[in-house]
Amino acid sequence: QRGSDNEDGGSSIYSSSESDISTDELTDSESGRHHFADLDTCPTGCEQSLFDRTCLLREQKLDVEDAIAEEKRNRDLLYEELAELQRINKVLEEEVKTAKTNLEMFQSEKQKKLNEINTVVTLTMKQIETVNYGVMSLDMQNALVFDKNVLRKMKQRISELKEEKNDLKRQQGEAKKKYSKLVKDQKHVQLKIEEAKKECDRMMVDKFGKIIDLNILEKITINQPLEQVK
Repeated sequence: QRGSDNEDGGSSIYSSSESDISTDELTDSESGRHHFADLDTCPTGCEQSLFDRTCLLREQKLDVEDAIAEEKRNRDLLYEELAELQRINKVLEEEVKTAKTNLEMFQSEKQKKLNEINTVVTLTMKQIETVNYGVMSLDMQNALVFDKNVLRKMKQRISELKEEKNDLKRQQGEAKKKYSKLVKDQKHVQLKIEEAKKECDRMMVDKFGKIIDLNILEKITINQPLEQVK
């Protein structure tokens, strides 16, 4: 056992007898309090197979804990990476939105400028049609040039619109018939309600001698058990 230094700065003092006693006491104390301190040695009275199995499970537990800790670290890293990617994606979406807006503005401005350019178009007589058939205007300033297929589709669309108009008229007629029937049914039901109301009033006069408000009668019926309790 190491003693304290003397006041003159001398070396430490050792006592062999005190060291032996203290060592014995610590040994006894440790063996009594920490009987399973050595985890690599099978304790007395324990089967070796059971001890080996316990050690194996302990190692597996430590491996699983390490794996879980590693997965948690990987998860945290993935969360951080996901947050960063979401931030980048948001920035890119804003940039794409701005680029689309700019592109639309550019295309509109481009088409506007193209419409201002005068272009010479060579046409044959059979390609020219006028509203007044048989009369050719000498002034072609207000003439419109477009594809012949578009003109054919526009003519087809006229007949389609006529058919759609006829269908809408037919649907309107059916809707009017249904409305008239519903109005008649409503009047019929209203008459039945009036007859039922008159019959109800007559029965109340026969039973109570006068017409009674059903709401008041319902409140009295509901509060009757409470009045009995009072």
